[in-house]
Amino acid sequence: SCVFFFTCSGTHRILHSFPTRRPPRPLPRAEFHARLAARLGAIETLAPEILAPATTARWRAALDALAGPGEIEIGWVHGDFAPWNLRRARAGALAAFDWEFAEPFGARGHDAAHFIARVVIAGGAGTPGALERRVVAALSRPALRPLLGRGDALLIWRLYVLAHLAMLAECGIADGHVEILNQVVETWRHEPL
Repeated sequence: SCVFFFTCSGTHRILHSFPTRRPPRPLPRAEFHARLAARLGAIETLAPEILAPATTARWRAALDALAGPGEIEIGWVHGDFAPWNLRRARAGALAAFDWEFAEPFGARGHDAAHFIARVVIAGGAGTPGALERRVVAALSRPALRPLLGRGDALLIWRLYVLAHLAMLAECGIADGHVEILNQVVETWRHEPL
């Protein structure tokens, strides 16, 4: 399973060793929400030809449903942490490369969610709801809990989906991954947080 690979290969340890100028820090959920809402607003004004207004409106509604009290730990995220972006170094340790999507204000757990989602999708995710259930179950495992900081697995997964869709839209990427994640967002109307 992807969790077995993720933990037994040492992949999860890479996420603790990413180069940062500062460690993950708490940010009020309201501020994280505002930052992500601003990104979605910029997408609506700068790239309406890339995404239909109904799509970004659905993303905004999904983001609003995630608003609440508490904090999210944020810090640097790789942005495309996936098996194909890992190589074994000469000393035997795994090393991540392909950092063009890295950003300093990602939710802790973003990269773990991305890695697991990409592995699950590559293996045949089934329905969007099944994808969400499998990723959240994997993120909830004790070995991966430390990667989420203070966030719960479902919240981190949903914040990842929206942040990743925003990043892909900002880059003008419209591939099969975007379509699958859009379908996941659509299921949230029936399965609120």
